[in-house]
Amino acid sequence: WEGSDEIALVFTHTSSAPHVNRTFVNQEAEKTTERALFKGQIPNNVSEADGYNDLGYAVYPKTAITDGGIFSHNLSSVQVAKENGSFPSGCNLSSAALALSDMGEGGSTKTDFRNALSILRIALSEDVESVTVTGTAPLAGTAPLQMYYNSEDAEDADNGRLLVDAKGTWSDASTSVTLTPADGTAFENKTYNILVWPGKQEGLTITLNFKNLGEYEKASSISTSKPATFKPAKFY
Repeated sequence: WEGSDEIALVFTHTSSAPHVNRTFVNQEAEKTTERALFKGQIPNNVSEADGYNDLGYAVYPKTAITDGGIFSHNLSSVQVAKENGSFPSGCNLSSAALALSDMGEGGSTKTDFRNALSILRIALSEDVESVTVTGTAPLAGTAPLQMYYNSEDAEDADNGRLLVDAKGTWSDASTSVTLTPADGTAFENKTYNILVWPGKQEGLTITLNFKNLGEYEKASSISTSKPATFKPAKFY
């Protein structure tokens, strides 16, 4: 988490009333932490007594939710690496289930966010100026989402996790993702994260584009024809 991060809290009404969508802001300014404290205000009438469902959701980034409570997320096909090797800003779609009854003035709710995306981790050298991953199915683009929750098993690892809606329509789908360095010039000798949509790829190609190396080739590719399946990564 970073100090600029914002999440959206969503609670639904049992009638046709609109969803409540409020932004909560990370209070850990100027820091990168594994845990973060988010604060915000929920309207006073949002309660079970006023017809709201007890179960709600927290989603990052907040742009993954429309005013109508519909979930979708745009994962860019060009991602800018972070200097500390962390996730590119605004990309790492994740969510958590919340109980309205556990929240209130002066109270707090502790919850773990579950990632909706997959993480491809790659070690790069300072000679590399960009890396492109190419598959056979969408790795990036805007996907429709649905929230998964199994009320019969509250310990289910997927509770509160956003998943791609298999019946929905994609837009701007791309079978490749390119990671560029934070300074726009070249990577440092570090390990970096590339975020991709989960799913089965019949084959993958990873292409490294190097700085000017004189008589040597500027690009080097590694390919495999074996299927690879990306699954949502653990993220807390």
